Amino acid sequence: MRKANVIKFTIYFLLFAVILYFEYYAIEMQGGEWIAHDDRRPLVSMMALIGICPIYILYDIAIRNTLCRLSALLLQAVFNLWSLLWFSALPTLGTYEAEYERTGVLPENMIPSDENNFYFCWIVGAIIMTYLTVVMIISYAMKLYAGSKRLNHPNSD
Repeated sequence: MRKANVIKFTIYFLLFAVILYFEYYAIEMQGGEWIAHDDRRPLVSMMALIGICPIYILYDIAIRNTLCRLSALLLQAVFNLWSLLWFSALPTLGTYEAEYERTGVLPENMIPSDENNFYFCWIVGAIIMTYLTVVMIISYAMKLYAGSKRLNHPNSD
């Protein structure tokens, strides 16, 4: 494998590692402080990375290594399934409200399994998985087109 390809693959996986980190940060929400203080920096950073990601993958199409993109897609799918289990284990929003009404104090480190949190995680994951799927299909179509063009070329004898 050429050195340039190794560098491209390294950048590719580092980008997804950073995106997964921001997703994890968004899910954990630092004990609810992210919602309470309306700190949007992690969200803005994550959206910027989601915007950069498809541009880099389109650049990466030249490598035409579908296995690399498929492994990233599977990693994202596993992360989304893990987040589903995480959200199902959280106390419900009704439990959160009952605790607040009983004590008058917001419970620390207690994030309700609100539909907004659930959908936020899955929308971010679905966006990344959709980008990856579309790019893999485009890459495969380009590979087929290049192969058929090479076969139909008059000097291919």
